[in-house]
Amino acid sequence: MHRYTTWSLLSSILMLMFVGLGWFDNPGLLLTSLAFSVLATVVLALYWAEQGPRWIVPTMTAAGYALWWVSVLCLTNPLGALPFALGAGMLVSYAPRHRLWWALLACAIGWAPLVIVRALGVDLDGPPTMGAAVENGPGFGLGLGVGTIFAFVLMMWLNRYAWNISLELEDSRQATASLAVMQERFRFAADLHDIQGHTLHVIRLKARLADRLLERDPAAARQHLAEIEGLVAETLAETRSLAYGQREVSLRAELANSQALFEAAGIRFTVHGAPPEEGEELLGLVVREGTTNILRHAQASRVDVRFGDRRILLSNDGAADAEPKLRGLARLGERFRDAGGALQASVNKGVFTTEASLAGSREAVRA
Repeated sequence: MHRYTTWSLLSSILMLMFVGLGWFDNPGLLLTSLAFSVLATVVLALYWAEQGPRWIVPTMTAAGYALWWVSVLCLTNPLGALPFALGAGMLVSYAPRHRLWWALLACAIGWAPLVIVRALGVDLDGPPTMGAAVENGPGFGLGLGVGTIFAFVLMMWLNRYAWNISLELEDSRQATASLAVMQERFRFAADLHDIQGHTLHVIRLKARLADRLLERDPAAARQHLAEIEGLVAETLAETRSLAYGQREVSLRAELANSQALFEAAGIRFTVHGAPPEEGEELLGLVVREGTTNILRHAQASRVDVRFGDRRILLSNDGAADAEPKLRGLARLGERFRDAGGALQASVNKGVFTTEASLAGSREAVRA
């Protein structure tokens, strides 16, 4: 955007130069002036876009000043001062301090040729505008120089202000894009934890059961090993679906899976109420995360799931009275908050309770 702005601005200046410098009567002077105008415009544009060496602007300003002297002495069109005004405008706008004095100096040296030509009594047989600039005296020339340089300084400052705003907007867009990438990575990590953390714990549980039954009941042990193989295949498929954004969570499937796991672990599992039709994915993740945590950390003998209006309550009687350390539930709580809902966990007399509600929930869960 900076280059676009720079080239648009300086191209407009170049067009004005072509119009004004086209009035030269001397073809050689015309070609020289046009060549220098193009060179000055390109060099200053490259400096503006790339922030090149500092000597470029003073050098081009001095060369433009020389062209302005030639324009005055030859009594050509006063628009020959534009290259000098352009360089002086950039010099003043980029000055680190005392910009007013730099501006006054630029006006003074731009005004000097008009005063000298008038003082020497040069024949005013030239274009009407240059003749008027000299004939009307230093006051007119001063006004012309100050006005031209002030216009270019103002144009440079406005362009720099607009460019700074564009930079801030670009930084904001980049920050937003980075935040979106981080959020997507966080979501992917949370989903990966939901898939593999749960399944790996189930595989560990079934492997222990198979090891215990290996000598006593080989058929049951083989069945558990087959289920482990199926879980591994299912996890691979879900991970692949997650990578391609095709994974969906079914609340009823999670309830059925949890019931099978709790029964295998000797834990009584009871569902109260009908699962809601809306919000299956988030509520299903609550069931999955709760099941994983109970099997991994709790010594539960009973697990209850209660449904209300767009709300779920999951409790087990195997928790310690200490304050729970939330990891997966904390990440899941952020997803609920992003969706306009809420999730909270608490411990009371050895009962760990996870309660989650979707946006728009009105009815409280009945214990």
